[in-house]
Amino acid sequence: MKKKWFTRSNILNALFLLILVVIIVNPTAKSYVIRGLMKVGLFQPSVPGKAGERMQDAGFRDEDGQTITISGLQGKVIILNFWATWCPPCRAEMPSLESLYQEFSSHQQLEFIAVDADSDLAKARQFLQQNSYTFPVYAATTDISREVYNGTLPTTVIIDKKGYIRARYTGAKDYTNSDFKKFLTGLLAE
Repeated sequence: MKKKWFTRSNILNALFLLILVVIIVNPTAKSYVIRGLMKVGLFQPSVPGKAGERMQDAGFRDEDGQTITISGLQGKVIILNFWATWCPPCRAEMPSLESLYQEFSSHQQLEFIAVDADSDLAKARQFLQQNSYTFPVYAATTDISREVYNGTLPTTVIIDKKGYIRARYTGAKDYTNSDFKKFLTGLLAE
C-alpha cells in the first residue's frame, strides 16, 4: 500500500516538474502564464499624477524607411513601447496593446510607436502578422536615454503633448484596464 502512494507521489512530482520546465523554457508557454496572471488583476499599470522629465529627442524608422522623431510629434500623446519577439512578457502584453491600439488608433492626437529592441523589422512584422497584431513597428535610429529605456523588456513610456514623460512601465502590463484608459483619455484632452 505504501509503495503505491510513493509511486503516485513520484509521478505527480515528476509531472509538476515537467510542466514547470516547459513553462520556464518555452517562451510561448511562459507568455500564456503571464497573460493568465494579467487577467486575474496582476500586472496593472499604475496611473501617475503629474508630468515628469522632458523626453529627449529620439528617432525611429518604420519598415518602409520612413522616419519619425519625438520632437516631430509634439502636440501628440505618444505610447512608446520597447519589445522583442523572443520576450515572453512582451508576448503576454501584446493582446492588451493591440486592443488599446484598436480602440485609440483613430484618434489624431495619439501616436503608437512599438520599437523592436533587436531592430529586425522583418522578423518583428512577421511575428505581428502571425498573431494578427496591426500596430506599426519601428527600429530606433538614435540612442535612447537610459532613463527612458535601460534594456528591460518590455518597457512602455507615455509622453504627453508637450513632450514630458507622464508614465514609464517595465514588465508586462494589461493596458486594457479602465484606470489606464481614463489616464490616456485625460492626456488626450489636455
